[in-house]
Amino acid sequence: MKRNDLVGQFFGRLTVVEIAGLNTKQNVLWRCVCVCSGEAVAPAYDLRGGKVKSCGCLVREGSNTKHGMARSGKKRSRLYSVWSSMLARCSNPRDRNYHHYGGRGIKVCKRWETFENFFVDMGEPEVGLTLDRRNNNRGYTPSNCQWVLSSAQSRNKRTNVWVTVIGKKHILADALLLVGKSRSALHYQMRKNNQSHQQVLNTWQKQKKHT
Repeated sequence: MKRNDLVGQFFGRLTVVEIAGLNTKQNVLWRCVCVCSGEAVAPAYDLRGGKVKSCGCLVREGSNTKHGMARSGKKRSRLYSVWSSMLARCSNPRDRNYHHYGGRGIKVCKRWETFENFFVDMGEPEVGLTLDRRNNNRGYTPSNCQWVLSSAQSRNKRTNVWVTVIGKKHILADALLLVGKSRSALHYQMRKNNQSHQQVLNTWQKQKKHT
């Protein structure tokens, strides 16, 4: 029977690197490297079934949280959730946001694979702040990350539509404010006249000059 090759695949915090041998039932064992630099050896069914997700660090963080952030009573701290979500979207293909991050080469630096280092470098954010990358084409590193208001982060999204209004570039939301129109009105005109965002805004600007 042909063995499925798991090398290079991700399971939780683990990346499969090679075959480690056979267990007593003659099932293939796979050696995996964890994001915390630890290692784990497990059969494919334990990896695919989610029974083995890390080298053991997930269990240790849940029951022996020396940094005090993984759990606060029964709830994780907000900072720990930010960190774990950052790791997931960059390293776990099953994460719903992976294609926007790990899928296009965005990685977490080695230092931040350990929560304590992330905590030391970034500190606890004030209420209302979110983790933001200064350059959206670079990964998560101390020099490329900052805490910003969620409204500021939304303006830094790679998917934002940029248009020109009154001779300057603006994101679409700001451009609509400048011309005094709603997003629904924009989409209606785009469908009606088969025009782009910029073409509709150009028409509105001309109309405004003549009023």
